[in-house]
Amino acid sequence: MAELQHCLGARQSTPLRVALVPHPANRFAGARSVQAVLRFQEDCVRAEYAIEGEIEQIAFPRLEPSERRDELWKRTCFELFIGQGDGYCEFNFSPSSEWAAYRFDSYRAGMRPLSSSPPKIRTAARPTQYSLHAEIPLDGFSGFDVRPIKIGLSAVIRSIGGETEFWGLAHPNGAPDFHDASCFTLQIS
Repeated sequence: MAELQHCLGARQSTPLRVALVPHPANRFAGARSVQAVLRFQEDCVRAEYAIEGEIEQIAFPRLEPSERRDELWKRTCFELFIGQGDGYCEFNFSPSSEWAAYRFDSYRAGMRPLSSSPPKIRTAARPTQYSLHAEIPLDGFSGFDVRPIKIGLSAVIRSIGGETEFWGLAHPNGAPDFHDASCFTLQIS
């Protein structure tokens, strides 16, 4: 935890606000825009996602106990990637309050569960806006001891009709792949 805090330095209080872009092959699932805000604080990382659009068209998983669960990307979920060098961590946040955290040695290689305290997830919905807030404790980020730190933010949105939208900071050519290094476009130097 001290390593990531040291890397972030004075930037801890400066929020990173970004608009996610849709993948060119998206089939409309209800979103018109997706925004994200990332804040690094003394003891946690806060990720906030907001969907604007036809919220009633989006399939949100029902509320479940806040537990670690794999394959959350098969339903509506939000993702955060934080990397350094070839390695990175992936966090998945479901509107159900379920979550997942993994560490990778390099692109899709060496995947293992990340030893981390559970994130706190809360959601809010209005007719044209849905938001998810995740507070991730820093205890899972050991090993981030030098700059730069690369960041990717993404969302997988499923409609009640079965369509899927992929939103990210950037997209590689071809099929959606948020693990691709070209998607980690935010950087803390």
